[in-house]
Amino acid sequence: MKGRHALISMLGMCVVTLTGCNLSLFNATDTGEDAGKHAAATLVSATRLLKAQTSQPPRVVQEVTRDLEGRTSLPVIGPTYVPMRPPTDPRPWNAVSAWVQLSATSYQVDLTYTDTALPVNSPALHDPQNTGLARILGGYGLQRCTSPQQAWATASRLDRMPPNTLKWPTSPVSLQPGLEGKVHMEPDLPSGSSGVVTWRQSGWQFMVCGGPLDSMVAFSKQLSVYVSHHPLPHSQGFVFVNDGGDGEHTTISWIVKNDVYNCSNYHSAQQALRMARSIQPMTGR
Repeated sequence: MKGRHALISMLGMCVVTLTGCNLSLFNATDTGEDAGKHAAATLVSATRLLKAQTSQPPRVVQEVTRDLEGRTSLPVIGPTYVPMRPPTDPRPWNAVSAWVQLSATSYQVDLTYTDTALPVNSPALHDPQNTGLARILGGYGLQRCTSPQQAWATASRLDRMPPNTLKWPTSPVSLQPGLEGKVHMEPDLPSGSSGVVTWRQSGWQFMVCGGPLDSMVAFSKQLSVYVSHHPLPHSQGFVFVNDGGDGEHTTISWIVKNDVYNCSNYHSAQQALRMARSIQPMTGR
């Protein structure tokens, strides 16, 4: 079971954040009508964010919050959105249960789909019926650093890019009008058989790998459009998707002062992004 928790934690914590640029709300060439459209879209996004911030967190997040508040002085964060089923499952699971790993400078919450709601760190999470990969939901966590600079360095050491990816031959790819990415092609394999797609969007760095190159490009286009309509929290961060045969294994991280925040979803990139947007301080609610 330790190996399984290590797998979930690796999914949640193996992330990298890269510096980016903040985008202005309006372009210099916007007409009054365009500015009005931008303002309307921003108001819709702000309204959605406010609803997420004021909604009550799920039962499992409330239980984890109580557990952590009694054991750590670190800021306790959590998502108000926890998906009850992967997109490919025909019906929701009955419950989500949590395993919490805690140190003096970090904690990681591993979320598992279970048939009944289990207490935090229940030994029953070790039982065979709760250890299959299909049961993995993902998780969230926080790592405290001594400075913003160390936080960036810590996040960079958690880079999950395949070795030497940045040295691979690259070519540009259009993801949507006005947004261009790069295709990194592995040199020792037949053309189109494998590669990595990267791009920067609204200050966030995105990376997609794990399948045939055509499939990765198509997936990246869909993901970039989704992000355009569902902005991520904060101005900089990193999204990594390994589109494996059993799910879109997704990790997301960003820096808040001296802390590295992360969340992950084993099955769905869109569900991971929605979780990230819903994460907020839990203490004092």
